[in-house]
Formats: sequence, structure tokens, C-alpha cells
Amino acid sequence: MRDVVRKVNVLESEWLDVAYRTLVLPELTKVRISNLRESLIPVTRLYDKDYWRVLRSLHRIFLAKFDHRLWYQDDSTFEDYVREFATVSFPAVSIFDTPFDYECPLEHLVDTETSTSVFQKKLYERFSMAASIIKKQQPDTLILSPAICLTKHPEMYIEYLVHNRNLFDVYAMHCCSDGDEKEIARLTTVLNQALKILQKPVWVTRWAIPSCMHKIESRTLQTTDWRPLSHVEAASKMKRLFMTIDDITGDKSKWFYTGLGRDSYNPHAKIPYPLWAPCSHYPTQDFDIWTMHDFMGMYDYEDNLKSPILTALKELASE
Repeated sequence: MRDVVRKVNVLESEWLDVAYRTLVLPELTKVRISNLRESLIPVTRLYDKDYWRVLRSLHRIFLAKFDHRLWYQDDSTFEDYVREFATVSFPAVSIFDTPFDYECPLEHLVDTETSTSVFQKKLYERFSMAASIIKKQQPDTLILSPAICLTKHPEMYIEYLVHNRNLFDVYAMHCCSDGDEKEIARLTTVLNQALKILQKPVWVTRWAIPSCMHKIESRTLQTTDWRPLSHVEAASKMKRLFMTIDDITGDKSKWFYTGLGRDSYNPHAKIPYPLWAPCSHYPTQDFDIWTMHDFMGMYDYEDNLKSPILTALKELASE
């Protein structure tokens, strides 16, 4: 399956609907963009023997992801999960996606030197054990690093990537923003630092840009001075970000577009609790603002296709 990875790809999840199959997928096929499957392997199925038996016998998952809820499990349960996980052959694995951001358990979010050091130690121990077990049983599986992304803690990611560079095969990266100049500068600074220490392939495993053509009440947005881009603006910034990162990596990057489905934004619906928020797996309150992540689909809540963004994706794949 690894042979089908091209310069520009898309990562599909299980929830993609009929609109994606009819509006988007046929257009991707025309320019030979690989549609690969990503899937989170749920810890809730850890002791379900039939689930693992089916996975071992037949699956089409390209990128398998550890369940973030493992941070709420003890070390024994974590090891059981890793050993079961390692019985399945996956082309690529993401052990921890953003461990210093939304994956981090609440008890470690307190900004103290002690709590940070405890979490860093636990992160190293678990990542090291998981990588070792997976590589021993599935030597061809590619292990991704925690993702280089827009974060409040870039220094922690740099330290982790530098000191644990032998544990992973590929730098993962997230490019999900509106292409603001300062944001691009922050991303490229961390990427440059990592590549300066050790050259590895770069996979952009989260790639999308927010856009919307509907009028939105400002009081329901994350900040009053932010608006989603128009589709044309978003397409232009998406291409610019692609070229900027590609120049840094020396054309050694692989891109996986993830903004494939329907926007979460719907003025007639309840605002969903954001998956990226701390402890979003156990939400305890309603969420009352729309964020940029709610506008990152390939079509809006009325199933209107964002044609400029799809066109830009096709053009990048054809270059």
C-alpha cells in the first residue's frame, strides 16, 4: 500500500458521506490523487478478540492512530493495547499526535516545572515502548513523530524531536490554519530546527484551510476580528503554504489533505464541542462559538462544493 503514496494525497476517515463520494472523489480520481484511509484504533475494543481478528485478516487502513484516551489508562492497559496493536500490519502509525496540546490530560496542563517534567518522562517511556514493540513485530511500518504544529509549547516539541529522533521514521506536520504570515513563520521555524538536527521525510498529515461564503454573526465566532476566508482566498493561501513548506524540505514532503467532508458550521445546529480542545473526549459543558476548524470541509452545510479549493488541490497534484 505504501507504493500508492504520492506527493499529494487525501486522508479519508470512516465518516465521509455520500456528498464526498459524488462531489469530491470523482474529481480526485481524474488527477490520480491517492485516497488513503486513516483510522483511530479504539481502546474500548482492546479486549474484543473478534475486532482484532478482523483487523489482522482484512483492512484498508493506511494510517492507524493510537486512541488519545490511553492517557487515562494505566501503564499495564497501555502495554496490552500496544501489544495487540502490533499484531496488525499497518503501513504507517501515529502513536501520539499532539502530546503537548489537546492530547495532554488535564492533570498535566498546569504550567509548572514538576507537572511538565512528569508528563515528558511518561511520554518518552510510552512512545519508546510502543515504537520498540511495533518495530519488532512490524519492521516495515513507518512510525510518525508527534506533529510539528501551531502550539503554545514549540520548545517542548523541538526538545522531544531532537532527543528522541531515533524512535520515529517520519516528521509529521499539521497545516490547518488560515495561512496567516505569522502562523506560517512559527511553523517553518520549528520545521527548520528539526531538519537542521536530522533530515527525515516530512508528512503533512493534517492539511486543510477554513473558508466560508455565508454571512456569520460575529458574536458566534472565536474572535470578533476573525472571519473564514473566501474560497478563492483560501485556495491561494493553501498553494502558497504548500510551496513554502516544500521549499524547506527540498521537495521531500508528502501531503495528505484532510478537509474532505462537510463543514461543521451550520447556523441551524448546535455548536459541536471541538475535538481539539483539552479533554474533548469527556466534554462537560456546551460550546458556544464557532472556530476555524468548523469551516475546513470541502463543501458547506448545504452541500455547496468549495470549487476553488478542490481546483487548487488538483493543480498541486498535477505539478
